[in-house]
Amino acid sequence: MKRNMNYRDRLPPDARNQLFGNGGHGGGSGGGGARDTSRTQRIHAEQSEALMEQENDRNVNELADKIGMLKSLTINIGDEVRDQNRLLDGMEGDFEGTGGLLSGTMNRLKKMSSAGHSNFMCYMILFVVFVFLLIYYLRR
Repeated sequence: MKRNMNYRDRLPPDARNQLFGNGGHGGGSGGGGARDTSRTQRIHAEQSEALMEQENDRNVNELADKIGMLKSLTINIGDEVRDQNRLLDGMEGDFEGTGGLLSGTMNRLKKMSSAGHSNFMCYMILFVVFVFLLIYYLRR
């Protein structure tokens, strides 16, 4: 019989695990230390998963709000583009009409000048000068 028995030799092999839990870490009580640690870890994991889910839901809601704002913005831009296109089409028609009127006037002036009415050109220039002078005088 050995008289110098070590303290650790007198304890059962799993006494340390029963006392301290897994690997001597944690503060388990009695024989359920390992189970308490795993249960605590599971609870923490569930809580962190729930927090992540809440954060994801909040982020999804924020993203949905931003998408809604972008959708309304693009709809407004589309409406504005259609309005501008209608305005440009109307202006195009007006410019075509004005271009036709000016080309007709220029053709008539060419015919008159080629027909030998040189006096008419002088009268036309005098009339334009008179109109400019009249406008200048009225604006003062």
